[in-house]
Amino acid sequence: MQLKRKFSVYSMRSTKAALQRISFDSNALFWCALIIVATSLRLFHLGSESLWNDELASWAFSKVDSLGQVIELTKRDVHPPVYQVFLYFWIKLAGDTEIALRLPAAIAGVWAVAFLLLLGRRLYTPQVAGLSALLLAVSWTPIYYSQEGRAYSLLMLGAIATSYYWVKVFFETRYCGQKVRPYDVVCLAVWSVAMVYLHYFGVLLVGIQVLGAFFIGWRHRELQLSAFALSLVVLISFAPWVPVMLSHSGKEMSHLAAPNSWAALQDFMKFAFDRTNAFSVIPVLAILSFPVLLWTQKTPEGPEVSGFVANYRDLLLVLWFVLPFLMALVISHLITPVWHKRNLIIVVPPIYLMVAASIWSLPKRSVTTVLSVLVLLSAFYSVGFKGRYYSKTKKTQFREAIEFVCERYKREPVLFYALEARYLEYYDDECDLAEKLVGPFGSAGDVQNVKQLLSEMDVERFWYISAHRKPNPVFLQYLSDNFDEIEAKEHRGTRSILMQRRKSMGVSAISSGDQNGFGFSN
Repeated sequence: MQLKRKFSVYSMRSTKAALQRISFDSNALFWCALIIVATSLRLFHLGSESLWNDELASWAFSKVDSLGQVIELTKRDVHPPVYQVFLYFWIKLAGDTEIALRLPAAIAGVWAVAFLLLLGRRLYTPQVAGLSALLLAVSWTPIYYSQEGRAYSLLMLGAIATSYYWVKVFFETRYCGQKVRPYDVVCLAVWSVAMVYLHYFGVLLVGIQVLGAFFIGWRHRELQLSAFALSLVVLISFAPWVPVMLSHSGKEMSHLAAPNSWAALQDFMKFAFDRTNAFSVIPVLAILSFPVLLWTQKTPEGPEVSGFVANYRDLLLVLWFVLPFLMALVISHLITPVWHKRNLIIVVPPIYLMVAASIWSLPKRSVTTVLSVLVLLSAFYSVGFKGRYYSKTKKTQFREAIEFVCERYKREPVLFYALEARYLEYYDDECDLAEKLVGPFGSAGDVQNVKQLLSEMDVERFWYISAHRKPNPVFLQYLSDNFDEIEAKEHRGTRSILMQRRKSMGVSAISSGDQNGFGFSN
């Protein structure tokens, strides 16, 4: 009888252990599949589109002779230097093709999915972690910025990584009885320093996290010491760049504005949930229901939290989203315009976590499963069908504009209207346009300069290329009144025109009118 009882207990333990192994294996299989999906979506057609204006700016800042030049050029810009410094060394290692310049962002996008999976697993259940990571893996916005040679994919990764280690160091120590591990503190400090030098919205998020560390460590000696050490490391590391940051804050940025708060929220929700997709109402409703779930303690409990502690965990996500968003609006209205939805990519991860937690808090698993599938299908639909992500042109076509000119180029002067001549030179491998590039010309005040220049050159024909900048109507009218269009091609964000002087008008003729003949809309 005793032998039978022992055998029964042994069988139960064996069965339990087997089920745990099956569960672990299925989770591991899901995680591997998730990473493969995220990697595939980010590497597919990585170099198919032309580099656009901002990517070419990153290339121009980093494709220089020395590291000192990188720092000096960055000081004239409006961003901290770490991405440009990284790109300087990366170009020496991997080259400066479209794929090479975008590959770091793609890798960061995959790591962001992995870190969100880890963070969601610490705070909630594997189901919540999996759904939030899947949203990050297959949604339009994270994929787009993972295929752009800029710092935003790395910024999102840094936001998730600092939050992950912040939760381990401060939240779990205070509320879950965990011990502070020096390794986690060091990782948090390293990621925090990287964030403040990566983007000024990284400074904003790290500042919020440091204040939160002091608040959550109140009357907890070990946590206060950790918070003090973290703040000291960040302040000492960032101090040399503070004067540059202050000088950047005084620069006028015409592409930024102080938006209406409600319009800003609507715009950002479209940004996070694939624009105007009909199914995006589900995640928006999930976010709206999240405060109610927080109040009633209905969100799924993770492995480390239970009871009233879950409220603090849910509140962390709310504050992670709300504080940077509101502070960006306040700074934009009171100090200088900084609000742009891509800068706020740091608050996309908590939104996905809140959506997943809200959906998986529903009592009926059948409803939860259906909603999860609908949300994921919505994201796939936006990427693959409605948004035609991989077939639709999304970036300014510098490459196509230069190729069009090079195929017809006969050593004519090339007048251009772009932010920098180097942006056009990137694709100038065959016809050597660089020595003929003159500009930028496109404002109303450039009319007299162009008249004088063409008179001195004494040429009958010239090319005019506008890229990522729209010429002034007065300038276009001057061209229309004095030159004939021989050949022209318009690509996304660019226009290339071969012009010939109109014989009957003379060099100095300038007339007035309401229309121009070059395909530009006034």
